[in-house]
Amino acid sequence: MRHLTLTDREVDTILAALRLWQRDFGDMIPQELVEIAENGREGYNAALSSVEIDALIDTRLNGVAVMGGDA
Repeated sequence: MRHLTLTDREVDTILAALRLWQRDFGDMIPQELVEIAENGREGYNAALSSVEIDALIDTRLNGVAVMGGDA
């Protein structure tokens, strides 16, 4: 498992991107983003569900270590 230290801005951007991904845009999401979400790492072949994104945000990202300021 990797351990990340992120700036406030980085965490905010990740949170916004995940919330945006949860919305139903149908075919409007660019295919290259779908490919990253569904095939980004070997062994995984499906993007996170809305419930999984909620859990990720609530249990892991809201408590992520943040570097001081907007470094």
